[in-house]
Amino acid sequence: KGAIAAGADADLVVSDPETTRRMTVDSHYGPSGYNPYDGMDLVGWPVMTIRRGEIAVEDGAFRGKPGVGRFIARRPVGRTA
Repeated sequence: KGAIAAGADADLVVSDPETTRRMTVDSHYGPSGYNPYDGMDLVGWPVMTIRRGEIAVEDGAFRGKPGVGRFIARRPVGRTA
């Protein structure tokens, strides 16, 4: 949608293609408590997320404004009803 230009409200993720990170259960896990990529080295890492033209996350730190956004209710994965 839209354009990447001054005054536009682009949604972007900026990645550093040179960064390498090792995935571990301690550093990257979800509610399951395990990581299927444990021990793998990943090349490339997001360093900035821009939402509607404003920096939301930079170098792993949240920079957004409290109260911006909206909750979208979802059903748990795997449920059909």
